Amino acid sequence: MWVQRKLSGLLLLVLAVGVAAPALLWAAWDIQRSARQQQQAFAQEIQQFQRKLESGLQSPLWDLAPDSAAPLLDAQFQDRRLASLTVLTDARQLFYHHDEASRRDGQCTTHHLPVYRQTQLLGEALAEFCDGALQAQIAQQRSERLWLIGGQFGLTLMLIVALLHWRLVLPVRQLVAQAQALAQRRLAQPFTWLRRDELGQLGAALETTRQALAQLFTRLEQQNQALHAELQQRAAISEALRHSQQRYQALVDEAPEGIALICPGTGRFVEGNPQTAHLLGCRQDALPDYTPFDVALTVKTDAPAVWQQRWLSALHAASEGVFSQFRWRFQPLDGQPQRHIDVHLGRLDTGQGRAIRATLLDVTAQVSAERQLHLMQRATEQSRDGIAILDSRLTLSSCNPGFRWLFGHEDVRLLPCLDPHNPALYQALCQQLDSEGNWQDAMWLNTRQGSRYCQVRISRIVSEEDPDNHICVVTDTTETHQQEDRIRYLAHHDPVTGLTNRHFLYGRMAEDIHLTPPRPFALGFLDLDRFKTINDTLGHEAGDILLQAVARRLQTIIRNEDLVSRIGGDEFVILASGMRQAKEADELFTRVLGAFHEPFELAGKLFHITPSIGVCFFPSDGDNADVLMRNADTAMYVAKAAGRNTYRLFAQAMHAQNAERLDLERELRRGIQQGQFVAHYQPKVNPQGRLIGCEALVRWQHPELGLLSPARFLPMAEETGLIVSIGRQVLLAACQDCLRWRQAGYPDLCVAVNVSSRQFSHDNLQDTVQACLDQSGLPPDALELEITESLLMDNLEQAITLLNALRALGIRISLDDFGTGYSSLSYLQKLPIDTLKIDRSFVQHIDSRPGDAAITRAIITLAHGLGVRVVAEGVETVAQRDVLNGMHCDVMQGFWFSRPVSGEVLMTRLGDTFGGESS
Repeated sequence: MWVQRKLSGLLLLVLAVGVAAPALLWAAWDIQRSARQQQQAFAQEIQQFQRKLESGLQSPLWDLAPDSAAPLLDAQFQDRRLASLTVLTDARQLFYHHDEASRRDGQCTTHHLPVYRQTQLLGEALAEFCDGALQAQIAQQRSERLWLIGGQFGLTLMLIVALLHWRLVLPVRQLVAQAQALAQRRLAQPFTWLRRDELGQLGAALETTRQALAQLFTRLEQQNQALHAELQQRAAISEALRHSQQRYQALVDEAPEGIALICPGTGRFVEGNPQTAHLLGCRQDALPDYTPFDVALTVKTDAPAVWQQRWLSALHAASEGVFSQFRWRFQPLDGQPQRHIDVHLGRLDTGQGRAIRATLLDVTAQVSAERQLHLMQRATEQSRDGIAILDSRLTLSSCNPGFRWLFGHEDVRLLPCLDPHNPALYQALCQQLDSEGNWQDAMWLNTRQGSRYCQVRISRIVSEEDPDNHICVVTDTTETHQQEDRIRYLAHHDPVTGLTNRHFLYGRMAEDIHLTPPRPFALGFLDLDRFKTINDTLGHEAGDILLQAVARRLQTIIRNEDLVSRIGGDEFVILASGMRQAKEADELFTRVLGAFHEPFELAGKLFHITPSIGVCFFPSDGDNADVLMRNADTAMYVAKAAGRNTYRLFAQAMHAQNAERLDLERELRRGIQQGQFVAHYQPKVNPQGRLIGCEALVRWQHPELGLLSPARFLPMAEETGLIVSIGRQVLLAACQDCLRWRQAGYPDLCVAVNVSSRQFSHDNLQDTVQACLDQSGLPPDALELEITESLLMDNLEQAITLLNALRALGIRISLDDFGTGYSSLSYLQKLPIDTLKIDRSFVQHIDSRPGDAAITRAIITLAHGLGVRVVAEGVETVAQRDVLNGMHCDVMQGFWFSRPVSGEVLMTRLGDTFGGESS
């Protein structure tokens, strides 16, 4: 704190306390004395009040006349200290009372003042006095005295501080500064001191001390300089000796060789440098514990006795003055790999006896390098790469067997790059070797194995002894090159057809689009109709053969500047370069359609397949590849919707059609999930018009559009494969309805269900039929599956196998639309069928066209000859019915008998006779 660190502060504190304490004590005593005096005066005044009141109340109290006493008593309230006055008679009756409540301030005291007349008590006065005014007067006097004392104390303190600062603090500060200068050896500046008091005498003593110290330090500095010079001289001598010793020790300690002293008699190490300890794998101070031929240092495959004999013989020879050297192999003590050391032994006279100086040179790396060099030579000799050393003129100096194996002789001029007669390549090689020091290239070379694709690398050999040599490495990379070519080919070509793929097509479109100016072209998106049926029926190998045949036909049609690509599955794209008009496209894609008129041969059989093609143009129908492909794809789906085997040019309105297709597909999927597909039934009747069965026809009970016919959704269902799920729902519903009819009293009724191509080829139809029969409980003989001719002809043998499996379940098979497809007597007798359905195209004009009637009669006769029942569909008039009855047709169906109705409606008509509804 300031008081603890400053003398002036301490003095000021002492003086302040010394002056303030007496003043405060006197003030306190004076205030107390004044207060006592005022209180004594107050007490005397109360006594006077009592005497005056006693003399004034004797007569009124004696006469009991309050009115005569009132003036006297009221006059007493002129004293502001009196707060209340009550006078009681000797009978304790109120004689007088007056109260001034506002005067109650400070401490209030009630005084009992008896009134006597002679010795008789006349009454008593109760006077209440308050000392508030007295206390206020005392407080005012105390405040005035404190202010007076404070002013006196402050003035006195200021005078004392000024005197102390001038006469004591400033001189003391000057003395402190002088003492600090002496402590810091700042002796050049004399101390000036003019005072003659005790502080002045102390300053003069400090000046004398400064002068003495200045002379002393001058003499000490001179002696120190002399001593320092002597010490420097001695230190230089000592440093020179130390450096000399260090140099000699460093020669030993830092020598790359191990240097050690060995006792010639025992062979033990006497001492050695750090390199010796490092080589042996032990501490330097542990060297005397070992001999070079200790078992711990011996390699496992070596015999310790052999090394002991060799070392002792060499040490003996060295002690006789014969210089000895040999190569020592040992195992370091710290587990490092074994070392190879060249040992040089010589005699050394130390003055304390003889010792053998051993120099140990580590040649482990040299031995390893020699082995590596030997292995490298063997590797070079055994390498199949051709390796040759060339001189400064790039002529052959030497080569390995691999080089001779490649070329049959040592003529390096077989390399085209090294032949001066090929000046361009030879000059480029030389320039690159001069600038970069290496050259490499890949080329075809004539070798003993024929023309091979080789990687040739030539590099300058970095060597101070012979910097002009070069190494030439020839690597046969024919297989790798062929694989890379194959990879590059596959990256841009379809592996099945050999056509360019989607990646190449997009690159070609981008090239034409970004030309300046852009090159117009037509883009035809081609999708094969019914390819999935053939692929799944005949197998993927047959499908690949068909794709290859299609690719070959397309390539024969397009022009040289056009491009045909397969982009996946059964989809092909034709890019007709420079084509921008619909007329040109019509000519090209009409030829494409014509190329599919001829059937394709697969597995020894002929198959007809047709394409659906969508065509768009750049730049009118799109400005980038994605948009063009999407538009061509949209046009292709429009071609499919138009009946397939045609092409359509893209129009913007097709986007709306495509959106409708997507909406329809989405609605189809939702309808399948919600079970919106139901079965309606068209009755089948015998010649008498009695119901014997019905055909199940699918209808879509759409929640918004109502009941939809198959024409609205079946093409999309077939295309997307959703027909499989729809077919399962219809099959199960038909089985359940037929069981209800049978249980209603018509046990002979049966139901026929159509099977689509997708169901026949993709779905596990046998398991599906069995599951529906099991779930519904319908007997198998009550179910008939209707299958079209075209379905069976894709793969007849596989179809016959499936039909036999279905019949093994107990169900019946009907051949639908007979006569419209590939009707052949040769396969008809092989098919395991129960019913033939004559197509409506023959029944439609059976009463007016003799040819249709003759064909129908022949079909019925043929079927009956094979033991097969005949159903005629599409009967719409009574004349058609009569002609068929005359031909002994077994079963008929059509609008003449009934339109398709729901299962509930048919339930109400099971016992009716059908006929005449078309009218």
